[in-house]
This record gives sequence, C-alpha cells and structure tokens, in this order.
Amino acid sequence: MKISVTIPQVFYDVIARVLPGYLFLFAINCEVDLRILRSLSASARTSVDAVLNGIGYTVLSYFMGWVLLAGTVGSLRKRVMGEIEGAREPQQRSPSLREMFHRIRIKHPGEGFRILKLRAEARMIETSRTAMCCASVVGIFGLLFGKSPLFGLSGQSHSERAAKIVIPLIAALAFRRCERRTWRNYFGNIPVTYKILFHTRVAKVTPGLSSQGG
Repeated sequence: MKISVTIPQVFYDVIARVLPGYLFLFAINCEVDLRILRSLSASARTSVDAVLNGIGYTVLSYFMGWVLLAGTVGSLRKRVMGEIEGAREPQQRSPSLREMFHRIRIKHPGEGFRILKLRAEARMIETSRTAMCCASVVGIFGLLFGKSPLFGLSGQSHSERAAKIVIPLIAALAFRRCERRTWRNYFGNIPVTYKILFHTRVAKVTPGLSSQGG
C-alpha cells in the first residue's frame, strides 16, 4: 500500500463524502427526531464508547455522503470542463484534461495531491448543495406532518418549522453559487500545472560564462 496514494484518497473521501454527509445528518437531526443518532450519543459512557460512536458516526456520514453524491443532479462539472477544453488552442487539446491530471498524479504526486484537493472541494460544495436541498424537503414534510412521532415537532410553531425549510434552501443556493468557481479552479489548474511541469525548459548556463565580459 503506497502512502502517496492512500493518504490523498482518504483525504478526498473525508472532504468530498464525510463532511457533506455529516452536514446532512446534522441538518435533519435539527428537524426530525433521529433516534439512531440520539442512541449513539446516549450510549457513550466511557472514552472507548465515545471513540466507537465517533467511528460509527463517521461511517454513517460517509455512507450518506456517498448516497448524496450519487443522487446529485444539475452538476456543472461537465459544462465547466467543456468550457476549459474549448478555451484551449485546437493543437493543444491533446492530451485531454483527464489524461493531464493522471500524468501529473503519476509523475508528480505532490502536485497531483494539490489538484485532487481542489476536486474534493468542488465535490464537497456540490454534494453539500444536494444535502441542503434534501434537508429542505425533510423540512417540508416536517411542516406538513409535524405532529407525527417521527418528526417530534409538535411543540414548535409554524414559523419555526418554516425556518427549517428556508435556512437549508438558502444554504443550498449559496453552495450553488460557489460550484462554478470551484470547478473552474480545479479544471483550470490542470493545464497550467501540466505546462509548468512538462513543457517548461530551463536554460542551461555554461559555467564561467557569466564571469566573462565587461
């Protein structure tokens, strides 16, 4: 197992999947009575229990992040990639951005990790937008069926329930505004980094040449 491959991949999973999954669980836990999360917190009587519960919560967050990523619609990824590809000169469109990225990762793991982090950030923003949309939908069900034992919102006013729809929706719109910028940051860095790493030629200086002359 190569550390240079494993660590970036784990880092990617934490940013792109675990964080949006945790955000989603936190948001809907504020809206409905999630007994599974409540039981995890209540069972932590010792430090070992707390660690195990933390691992369980992380796994659950990863799973939810994976589901949210798979269910994401309206992604700007392909559109932005097409814009970046189209902006390149026709004679410079080979290799593709995908091939450039893989070559950077193989030849220069450090730079590949930096670009991978940019992609993870774009995925995080995109998946978090989906998470907030889903949380807003849950809030709508809470507004309609607030007296149900599942939601446990019988003591809340309609304005409080409405806020649990509006706040996630505003967050979703904010994430949407950031999506294009993060994807452009990712795809735009690939050709620039590739050109610097593989096309830049360093001029050779002949020893003693600079000391000659006036």
